[in-house]
Amino acid sequence: MVKKINLTLPKHWNQCTTEQLELIASVMQEQIQRQDRYHPFSMENVKLAMFFALSGIQIVEGPNPRVPVEEQYYTCRFLKDGKHGETFSLYLWQINYWLSAKAKTRDQQSAEYIAQGAGLLDWLDNEREQFLTTFPYPTIKRKRKWWHMEKAFQGAFPDLDGFSWAQYRFASDMMQSYTQISNNLIRMQEMGKFSDEQMMKQAKSVDLARDMFLATIFNAKTKYIDTNTGIVKHDFHYESNQCSDNAQYFRNFPDTQWQVILFWWTGIMHTLSKRYPHVFKVQKVNHKKAPNTPLEIYTATTATMQKYAGLTEDQVNHQSYSLVLEHLERLSKENEELEKIRKK
Repeated sequence: MVKKINLTLPKHWNQCTTEQLELIASVMQEQIQRQDRYHPFSMENVKLAMFFALSGIQIVEGPNPRVPVEEQYYTCRFLKDGKHGETFSLYLWQINYWLSAKAKTRDQQSAEYIAQGAGLLDWLDNEREQFLTTFPYPTIKRKRKWWHMEKAFQGAFPDLDGFSWAQYRFASDMMQSYTQISNNLIRMQEMGKFSDEQMMKQAKSVDLARDMFLATIFNAKTKYIDTNTGIVKHDFHYESNQCSDNAQYFRNFPDTQWQVILFWWTGIMHTLSKRYPHVFKVQKVNHKKAPNTPLEIYTATTATMQKYAGLTEDQVNHQSYSLVLEHLERLSKENEELEKIRKK
């Protein structure tokens, strides 16, 4: 009698629990750390590990390599609520079918369509344009020093609701800085020409950029005046100086949690690039001209909003980030259309 296997797996990043997201991050980090010229990073290995981890299936015994591949199987059991179920056989061909990608074509005669699998974990690849957009840590508590009291922080709401233009720009700039400094550190490690002191200094710069990004997206409780009512409130609220003032609270932030937040930020940027394609349009690189710094971009954006929307710099900073992006999208689209007319 063939035992029926009831698989329960997430179908999207946003269906994962925080624990599952951290599990995915841990597996990916492990694969990255193990990679070398003989063992390149393999998404197939990640999917295989995640299949067992997310499904709650435990391996009791591995396949027997002495028998034909089509007869090889894992001896497994389910683990639920700390209790072990009965053992069952899970054949390699079954796993291969479940994890093989679904075809992107509808041509039933194509080799891709014929060879397709169930694609149970296709969403991990991001090739299907499925990204994590739900912030995984609604609230956290951090200490400035180990002997200090914990301080509560509130994470981002869905779709960055409540983010002002200033908070969005600071977060974007800090992530850009983190990416650049981190990439430079990797290049320095590969070159092997730098002293331990120089490497340590660069690593500290990477950590600081990460800490400042986290301090920007996590709001602490503070006193502020509600712009709608004029009433003084004490609640989670963004302050322009929190990027630097609260950075110490995020020192030694767990690598796994940081990786999950990187998943989320990637998803947010992808969503915004689809929503505002002209604002996020990739420009050709001009090697003769230095790239614009975050300050130059911020200054140009503020000047544009002041000119066309009649707002002061302070009003622009406190404006909803989505309203500013909508305005910039409209202006960018109009400018693009005017350029096309001029070229005719």
